[in-house]
Amino acid sequence: MLLHWETDGWIVLVFVPSIGKIQYKTLYNKRSRQWSLYADKVLKDYSYIKDLQNKVLQCRISTGKGIPKRTLRDNDPRRLGLVPSAPRPTTEELLQAHVSRGLGDVHQK
Repeated sequence: MLLHWETDGWIVLVFVPSIGKIQYKTLYNKRSRQWSLYADKVLKDYSYIKDLQNKVLQCRISTGKGIPKRTLRDNDPRRLGLVPSAPRPTTEELLQAHVSRGLGDVHQK
């Protein structure tokens, strides 16, 4: 079966051979006046993923250990959370240092 259509300066011909063979597409570029051939992409089927996940889970369960939890060490810095390098300034200090566009020195005393 031979299909033909034209898009954006390209003439696309698709040849669909019998099942089990590689399908190729040919493109003709009108500007360069050259034909190019490439293998047609096949839609992927990820049906095996569920089976793979089940097998991994069954192996984990059959060992008796299950799935280990990740624990942080006592000296891990992620236990501290967000720690500022300097103490928090007071509201008055922040207000004095604040510079606003257009308002100038309105907030400063």
